[in-house]
Amino acid sequence: MSTELTALVVAVKNTSSVSVLSTCCVCNFLQPLDDALKTELETALKSFVKQGEKLLLTAKVDPAIIGGMIVSIGDKYVDMSIASKVKKYTDIITAVV
Repeated sequence: MSTELTALVVAVKNTSSVSVLSTCCVCNFLQPLDDALKTELETALKSFVKQGEKLLLTAKVDPAIIGGMIVSIGDKYVDMSIASKVKKYTDIITAVV
């Protein structure tokens, strides 16, 4: 079983016995977050969670993103990675005009 799938199964098991609603959030970073940055990120992301719901944050390291971050929270997905920007501009430069 992949690491992502294992993390998802554990998160679902942990929330299935709890009566509090929760929202899963997965963030990809180039490097591991220190505690202060993780706390700051959780605080910022809680504004996207409905009142009374709990945020379940999973921070993953993904060197392929080159820099920046990718955030998936609930049904929202934001790719702020350097890799996506490099691809976008490469596509623009190589497009036939």
